[in-house]
Amino acid sequence: MATYRTSFKTARHGLDAGLVPMHLWQKAKKLGVWNPADIDFTGDLDHWRRLDDRERDLLLRLTAQFQAGEESVTYDLLPLLQVMAEEGRIEEEMFLTSYLWEEAKHVEGFSRFLEEVTGTHGGLEHYFIETKMNELIIGALQHIGQTLLPYGDEIPFGVMVDEYLDFGQAQFKKRYTRIEKARRQTLDEVLYGH
Repeated sequence: MATYRTSFKTARHGLDAGLVPMHLWQKAKKLGVWNPADIDFTGDLDHWRRLDDRERDLLLRLTAQFQAGEESVTYDLLPLLQVMAEEGRIEEEMFLTSYLWEEAKHVEGFSRFLEEVTGTHGGLEHYFIETKMNELIIGALQHIGQTLLPYGDEIPFGVMVDEYLDFGQAQFKKRYTRIEKARRQTLDEVLYGH
């Protein structure tokens, strides 16, 4: 059932320019002016043509996974945006709208690369790895290992599995630490530092 607003925060109180989401909104307006359709892939196409089949396969695999990640973020922001709207948190809603817009542009950019540079028009599902995510770190490390597994001991571009695993673990640890810290804080402490 559709809900209709009968009261508007901006009419009652105006926008709170001091909120973190409003600072992010201002930053997004300044820095978010780019169009994926304006990217010139001419140089990329030249480089793509010089790659061997294994190098192309690795780049297709990684690009498909990045594109899927951007699409997932785009999709997953919608419920959060809806919650902010339902709670009347217009400043957060405004920022999340700009964030959603940026993520959608990333989806378009990766899609253009895949179509215009690699000549791929879908059919990349075989590059996605299904894992059983009992613990996030296990799934993340499995994902890295399985992504690189098809290339054996000679991964294109000199990629080293151990380096990727170390990097993946470090990134996971940073994010997990931030999440754990945020779980112990109130929303005001997370957003405003107090």
